[in-house]
Amino acid sequence: MPLKPEALDRLLLSKPLLEKIRFQPVAVHDRHTLATNIIAAHDAAELAIASVCDQLGCLPQKGNSYLMDYFESYKIARGTEMHGREYFRNLNTARNSLKHQGLFPDGKQWSRVGEVVFEHITKWCWDDLQHSFAELDESALLLDANVKRLYDEARQSAGQGDFKGTLEKLALALSIVFKENSALRGFEAGNASTEDVIRVVGFGIHGNDFLALQQFLPRVSRWSVDAKTPQWKQSEFGHPGNWQESSAEFCLRTFVDVAVKLQGAQWVPGPLKRDLLYDEQIEALKDGVELWRDVPDSAAANAYGSLLMGRKTKREIKQVLRKGEKLRAIVSRSSDFIGAASIPGGERLLSVTPLGTREFGVSWNVLASDVKVVCVPKEADYVKQYFEWLPEIDWEPE
Repeated sequence: MPLKPEALDRLLLSKPLLEKIRFQPVAVHDRHTLATNIIAAHDAAELAIASVCDQLGCLPQKGNSYLMDYFESYKIARGTEMHGREYFRNLNTARNSLKHQGLFPDGKQWSRVGEVVFEHITKWCWDDLQHSFAELDESALLLDANVKRLYDEARQSAGQGDFKGTLEKLALALSIVFKENSALRGFEAGNASTEDVIRVVGFGIHGNDFLALQQFLPRVSRWSVDAKTPQWKQSEFGHPGNWQESSAEFCLRTFVDVAVKLQGAQWVPGPLKRDLLYDEQIEALKDGVELWRDVPDSAAANAYGSLLMGRKTKREIKQVLRKGEKLRAIVSRSSDFIGAASIPGGERLLSVTPLGTREFGVSWNVLASDVKVVCVPKEADYVKQYFEWLPEIDWEPE
């Protein structure tokens, strides 16, 4: 049974109180250490039993409740005594005598109070909640089953000394956290962006910890063809010097804090750049519209050098468009004065890089007067799903 956040929080508060005193030896005559342990153990027990009763729906029906009230409420609701009631009755008496009357407890009787209380809480958690108190951590609050599975695998890798594998599994888990929450658009695991740091601080995340986590993790790009394979960059942080136990433990701890806080993050509207939603498109206004570039006659020289040195260039035709034919491309005003020089009157040219071709990155010239340029919605699934209403718009060169 998944633990309610309120129940888990109290159990997690209880653990450190006991861990400080659990195996701490107390001399018979060390009254003050013993008294401190009594108070800490009592507080830990009260937090834990309140958590159990909250999870089971049997909290006491009154405003202020104390340790022994929970035992009574549990018995009424469940029809049986909660384990360890007599021990905690004695602990409660010892604590109250100390607090209200200044009577110090018996050193021999309470020297192992931290360890004994831990054992009782462990039994409560296992019998009533089906959770191990010793292994309980904030990862129990992870809601996504795949995120929790990857986190558990990351912990297992760390235990086996595979710290590189630990970071890779955390990167995959974090990529799911980002992908499944619309408030985190543009976030990528392993991308140490200061802009992202500023955004997550608003969700109660420590900025420096988030930045360090992102630097330790390999990149998992949601736009990559192989988005399920973490990519290390050796020249930066992807090398054995960073694959250490201390780094893995820091990332495990920080990941849980980040993931738990972000999984409930509320969507915040924000602007999207045009290129995320639109492609540029040219449409031929007449038959025979050419896409070309000027290339040198000599393979050893480029067009720019040929012009400067007085060498001849020739026109290479990419394709010829018919009237009304459309082509999606990256479009910009051409700064290629070589091409412009070959046009009578110096008519303005556009630089066009067709999309979806093997020659991506190679630009071609076209007369601006021969084509109409507009921006059309991308054919990507996310645009069709969330922005099907987008209109076609005129292209505005910048």
